[in-house]
Amino acid sequence: MPQLEFHTFPSQIFWLLVVFVALYFVMARLALPKIGTVLESRRRKIDDDLERASAQREEAAALLAAYEKALAKAHAEAKSIHAQAHQAMADMIARRQAEVGARIADEIRAAEQRIHAAKQPAMAELEEVSAELVQAVADRIAKVKVTMTDARAALKASGREG
Repeated sequence: MPQLEFHTFPSQIFWLLVVFVALYFVMARLALPKIGTVLESRRRKIDDDLERASAQREEAAALLAAYEKALAKAHAEAKSIHAQAHQAMADMIARRQAEVGARIADEIRAAEQRIHAAKQPAMAELEEVSAELVQAVADRIAKVKVTMTDARAALKASGREG
């Protein structure tokens, strides 16, 4: 191998130094400034992005707080509307119950009056039927003829009359 021959070391070292120095100057003058510029612009862009993200996070937090406040207000309004509607329904139900109760009370009074009016003739007819029954029983069982006046008097005396 020619690299390992000792008599060619000085020329190899010379060309190594020449190539190294040339690469060093090329890198230092051309490539490294461009790389540094790219790295600096990326760093600035990242810093700007972080600042924008921080500002947007603060804005989002402010928007979230405003949203939660509006949501709480909407919930309060909904509760208020619900309470008002509930109270209105309760008032309407109470009013209708009072109306129905009054109408039913009127119908009950009218029915009681009709019953009372129907009771008087029925009681008079019952008294007549009872007197006839007393006559018939006295005639069949005791073989006694009882007049209608005597039958009515016997019913009144026994306390069975209405």
